[in-house]
This record gives sequence, structure tokens and C-alpha cells, in this order.
Amino acid sequence: MTDPTRPRGRPTTTDEGGASRPEPPEVPIQHWAALVLEARRRRRLSQTALAEASGVTQQTISKVEQADICPHDRLKLRLATALDVPPAELFPWPTSSR
Repeated sequence: MTDPTRPRGRPTTTDEGGASRPEPPEVPIQHWAALVLEARRRRRLSQTALAEASGVTQQTISKVEQADICPHDRLKLRLATALDVPPAELFPWPTSSR
């Protein structure tokens, strides 16, 4: 079973120069999976049709919708384009509260 969040490392990281920087917060890929599934269904597309429109296999769409894989940025853009929605609508990133 896969981890329900995208691993992002420790809360802070040290770069090569020794400076520490905060890591981005973890994002549950289940949330992204549900948004992709909802958008696909809203447009009445099959997984196969979405796969063809985004240039991937039906198995990839299935894995994204089941939260088995976290899509890379290029795939996020392809899915958003195929579903005719802004990428940020399908793949929101939480903002840190300061």
C-alpha cells in the first residue's frame, strides 16, 4: 500500500552551503485523485478517453485516480489541459500560514 501523502522530507533541509530552508507541507494525493476523478466524470469522459487526450495510458489514469501514483508536473498539466481546467484547480497546493 502506498503512503497517503507525498513524501516531502523533514520539516527543514540544509542545502550545500549549509543554509536551512523549510520544506513544503505534505499534500494528500487522495485529494488530487478525487479532484481528477470528479473533473473526468463531470465531463463524462472514460478513463480511456482522458488517457488518449492527455497522451498517457488508461492504467496511468486509473493509478492517478486511485492515488497509487503522484503525477509529475508535466502530467498534471496534460490532465488539466485535457479536462479544460486550470492546473491549480486539479492540483491545489496548501499554503503555509504565517
